[in-house]
Amino acid sequence: MIKRILKALEILFCCAAVVLCGCAKSERAEVQTDFKAGFRASFHGLSLEGEVLNTRRGIADFSFSAPDTLSGLNLGYRDGTLQISRGSIKCTADEAYLPDASFCSLLREFFAHLARGEYETSDSGCTMTLNGNPCDFSADSGGLPLCLSSPENYLSVEFYNAEKID
Repeated sequence: MIKRILKALEILFCCAAVVLCGCAKSERAEVQTDFKAGFRASFHGLSLEGEVLNTRRGIADFSFSAPDTLSGLNLGYRDGTLQISRGSIKCTADEAYLPDASFCSLLREFFAHLARGEYETSDSGCTMTLNGNPCDFSADSGGLPLCLSSPENYLSVEFYNAEKID
């Protein structure tokens, strides 16, 4: 009788250990959303370079340095307002929209998904949906984005010299 009780307790203990270990919640790497970085990108075959600043409060600034036709162009989003400037010329619009499939709109959507935690992690990296298409991205050990790729959107971006901002 005691052997049966001990055997039952042993089985119960083993089952509890397996269930508890198997149901442990996987930890999601926290990707930083408040950062500034340089970027090199390919969008629909066009090579782009510049700097980006993003915050979870909805501020996104893009400064382009290449190609020459875009060099010096700055696009900024603040509180729902779009600002475009180049040199001393500045334009602000509160009812201006860029197409959903534009470079800056895709990156803003990427940043918004990061801020809301709308992505999946795995050993090989992270995934999300961008403009209805799959997007893979990776982050460094500090959670700063390194690169993203969305072939269906004809987009690939490499971030470098990324710094977290407070």
